[in-house]
Amino acid sequence: MSVPARNFQGFDGGATRVPRVLVALLTWVRGDRPPLSAPTVPLVPTIVLAQGRSGDSGPSSPHGPMRRGSTGSAKPRTDASSNAPMPSPKTPSPLQAMTAVGGSVLAVLALVGATLLFAGNANVVRADAADKQGQMYEQIGSQCLSQPQACPIEGVQQLTTQQVIVYTGTSILPQAVAYYQQALDKQPSQDRYDLDMGRAYLDEARYYLVAAGNPTVARQANITTAAARRSAAQEFATAVVVLQRARTLNPYNADHPLNLARLYTSWATQLDPSKWPLADAYYRIALGPTMAVHNGRAFDEWGRAALAQAQQPTLTQARRTVLYRQALAAFGQACAVDDLLGDARALRGDAYAALGRFPQAAASYAEALRVGGFEAAQTQATVGTVVQGLIMALSNARDDRGLVSPLYGGGATALYGGASPMMLATSPTVAADFSPAFTSTLRRITTTLRQRGLLK
Repeated sequence: MSVPARNFQGFDGGATRVPRVLVALLTWVRGDRPPLSAPTVPLVPTIVLAQGRSGDSGPSSPHGPMRRGSTGSAKPRTDASSNAPMPSPKTPSPLQAMTAVGGSVLAVLALVGATLLFAGNANVVRADAADKQGQMYEQIGSQCLSQPQACPIEGVQQLTTQQVIVYTGTSILPQAVAYYQQALDKQPSQDRYDLDMGRAYLDEARYYLVAAGNPTVARQANITTAAARRSAAQEFATAVVVLQRARTLNPYNADHPLNLARLYTSWATQLDPSKWPLADAYYRIALGPTMAVHNGRAFDEWGRAALAQAQQPTLTQARRTVLYRQALAAFGQACAVDDLLGDARALRGDAYAALGRFPQAAASYAEALRVGGFEAAQTQATVGTVVQGLIMALSNARDDRGLVSPLYGGGATALYGGASPMMLATSPTVAADFSPAFTSTLRRITTTLRQRGLLK
């Protein structure tokens, strides 16, 4: 396109004034372009020019609208200070795009994580609350089974002992199981909830055993004694499943095989003696080298379980002897790992006496008196029962002088002032725990010692 030279010289004062901006535009179109490093066109003027290219909606000029030239090409307006074309939108780099996407993903993950964390924490709280409710019902139920007259339930004073037992087994203990199940539904991977539920099932089994041995309770519960025995066996079996699940969740917790051993001990001593080998096996697992090998009380418990099993009336003497020896080994280990277990020493004396080893039994009883610290609630060992065992062992060993000799040793000297076994037997506090049969035996022994001049 040919443009007269005078048109590029600004305003010439003629009738037709050519704007400087048009002159600059025509120069750019003709090819006399400045370098591309010229300042960038401001954003707002660029948008205005883009809107005016249609020739219809663009802004008016004091010199009239822009017209199409003879070639049919539009001449867009531009600012005189701009010497560069309109920049294209900036495309983000791949790194920027990935950063933006990553940020979005992280935001979504954070939201999901927060939601799951809240839901998980809520389940933990609900499970713990349900477990505590179950413990409350279970403790009440256990107390009501053991001492129906002292059952801490409002209005229970109007019920008979048998009615309290039935109410406990049919209402209180099932409620404990239901709460434990709620806890497991919320947190199925918590082995302690299985542990609590297994204990509740053992209490249920205990209830049915009471009913099996008490026709009045069975009649109140509307079941036969035979049906009660079957129900007890079923509760034991259910408890095994629950406690096995707990052991699977936490195989290195010695409490789980110990609880299984206790379960099978109760099952064997109260219902089915054939379950004893399973109890013995779980005690061996729980007290093995990688478990509770230094737990003196657990060994003491194992020995007591063996002594209880030895009292089964259907066992042969040979089988009883095996159990007494097993109990003796367990008590010996308990004494070896715990210097303060007076109960284990007293019960070791019982095992020695049952095997006819009376001198060893007497020495073990005397050691138990020196150590002291008996837990009668668990072992039924008291100063009275230990003195009774000591006197019987010395009498069977024909050690008359030992009966009247002082018991020396730190604990005994401090507690009993170096008193002899026969002197201790005269104490009303000690004698209160003597059995009726031993009372008559003690009179005979006293008479014999007086005849021999060993006792005044």
